[in-house]
Amino acid sequence: MELRPYQADVITAFGHEVAKGRRRIILVAPTGAGKTVIASEIIQAEISLCRRVLVLAHRREIITQTSQKLHDQGIENGIIAAGFMPRPVEVVQVASIQTLHARGIRTDAMQLPPADLLVIDEAHHCPASTYRKLSRPIRTRPCLA
Repeated sequence: MELRPYQADVITAFGHEVAKGRRRIILVAPTGAGKTVIASEIIQAEISLCRRVLVLAHRREIITQTSQKLHDQGIENGIIAAGFMPRPVEVVQVASIQTLHARGIRTDAMQLPPADLLVIDEAHHCPASTYRKLSRPIRTRPCLA
């Protein structure tokens, strides 16, 4: 897929921010601007460096849509959400914040997936305790929200 110039600029800017040591980077763009396409390119770069990625979302529609868009970009991924068959061997996981919190924090029914990059959809939810409890043990590298 050929990126639009502004999408390529965002990816370059992300790389510069990471190089400066910034760990919390927020992408703000209107609906239809291709935020998932931008994230896909960043995720693909992480995969090429043998890094693991976790994408967090709060709605089932966003989880399935993100998973499908990643798949369409050639990025295989697992989904961690109620009603989906786990695929823990995938280096990219798209997860429901509610499911991860319930299974990984509240009940210890599963280990939290390792991640070198944490991507959070709808970053305005980050102040919620569920996000804070999950992001601390997971995040080891920059976060794209």
